Amino acid sequence: MPNDIFKYLLIIFAIASTLNPSLSKPIIGILTNPTIDDTHDITEAFINPTYVKWLETAGAEVVPIHPWISDSELDSILGKVNGILFQGGSTLLATDSPFVIIASKILKRVIKEKDENNKILPLWGTCQGFELLHVIISGSSSVLVDYNSYNIISNLLLNSDANKTSQMFSLFSDEDVSNMIKEPLTAEFHHYGVGFTQYIMFPELDRFFKQTSFAYDLDGKLYVSSVEARNYPVYAVQFHPEKTSFDRNPDDNIPQGIDAIRVSQNFANYFVDTARSNDNKMTLEEMKKLEWINTFEKKTEKNGTSYVYLYRKAEVKEIKSIKFLD
Repeated sequence: MPNDIFKYLLIIFAIASTLNPSLSKPIIGILTNPTIDDTHDITEAFINPTYVKWLETAGAEVVPIHPWISDSELDSILGKVNGILFQGGSTLLATDSPFVIIASKILKRVIKEKDENNKILPLWGTCQGFELLHVIISGSSSVLVDYNSYNIISNLLLNSDANKTSQMFSLFSDEDVSNMIKEPLTAEFHHYGVGFTQYIMFPELDRFFKQTSFAYDLDGKLYVSSVEARNYPVYAVQFHPEKTSFDRNPDDNIPQGIDAIRVSQNFANYFVDTARSNDNKMTLEEMKKLEWINTFEKKTEKNGTSYVYLYRKAEVKEIKSIKFLD
């Protein structure tokens, strides 16, 4: 009889998990970027689907966080998601822009949760997200300087024991670390970056971040390639781990061998696994209301050479199945 009861409990939990994904999957909120062709108009924004797929491979679900929402709406969302991602892009990072202001509020909430509640609300930044975090911490967009690192692949300069001394590399094997040092396994798509000089000019950066890896651009200029906060669950990379498995644009220079894929997946697994330690809950109905990305079909347009999803606030009318375009 006890065994039968245990079986029934497993069945009930399995059914509940399918009805309410928050029981088994962490929810990641992605801050949407204002459309590239009009960075001053925050009434519409996008999420590149490669980030969604990257997080899904590690077992997460995704909801958008729009830059036009009110403080009360933002507080509500941050009390329900298990982690946040700042994606790449080419949005204007002026410190007084609505986009940077709402990103600053998100970072402040991450810091507050840790300081006041000893609660982990992890935040990940990729490329533009890396730059965004440096602009917020330094308080100046001049922290970003020019680099010749668009559409190249790079190896990383990092300590051979990085997987033992850095949290964000903790899932990497010794072989993985060695491969990143020896092989070009990361995709770089940035015109701006942060170097040693900026960490001297803006000492608050060094107080907040620990530099975990570096790389060279095509002109031989060294820049910071990854960081993690010293006291908070904040992680950022200047490269694009999500592109390795999911960018199929033939014009993009993407490493797609098994070693590069392992690097990409290790980062996704680490971030999502960290989000699992957060006990925030979101119901299925709340996910739908927040435009759960797997639930709603969005207007899809081709922007340059890559497809992105545009989220237009007024056009969300009914639940449909989403279609991914590669």
